[in-house]
Amino acid sequence: MKIGSFLRKPHPNILEYMTGGTTEECVDWADRIVTNHLRRVWSETKIDLLIGTRDHHYRDHLPTLRKELERMNHPRFSVQEIEGLTHADIGRPFRSFIGEQLEPWAGRQSFHSRETSTGPAVEAEVRGNAITATLTKVAQGSDIAFYLYEARDPVQKIGYVKNRFTMTFEDLPAGKYRVRCFVRSDTHSDPVTVSTPVLKVN
Repeated sequence: MKIGSFLRKPHPNILEYMTGGTTEECVDWADRIVTNHLRRVWSETKIDLLIGTRDHHYRDHLPTLRKELERMNHPRFSVQEIEGLTHADIGRPFRSFIGEQLEPWAGRQSFHSRETSTGPAVEAEVRGNAITATLTKVAQGSDIAFYLYEARDPVQKIGYVKNRFTMTFEDLPAGKYRVRCFVRSDTHSDPVTVSTPVLKVN
């Protein structure tokens, strides 16, 4: 999120190329790039993010991005998490991910491309004091688990069940929640994870 602070020590040459210098003023200007842009994003704009859980951006930048979009009440934000993936390993899955995102705009909407996916997707709905999460783009026979988080803390954990694509968490107290889904093809495979945006229960 804070591009200037991120570039200051490891990549001052890039900071200078972007801003014309490496002073505190330059760092501060670059730090505001993302938030200034987000504030101009239309509410209809869909923001999809692909990230590995071992990527340092997952720890350092994603929480700030979530917080800013939550503050803006942006309704169309989703994160696809790949369990165990590092920043260095994101290239191959990202190529597939971005290709799928751009295909409708490029006019290559074959039946095959619509039916394939880089990974699962999750949709969520809040009704009263209940949250329902529904997984799509998941193969039959998959083992699926659902965790409900309040802030960073898991408050309910539903273990792996085969072909359980929908889960409802009921009787929730008022608060802000997030559902994280774990999908694996069998008991020996590493799970792929995907999370909802922050969901508010009144």
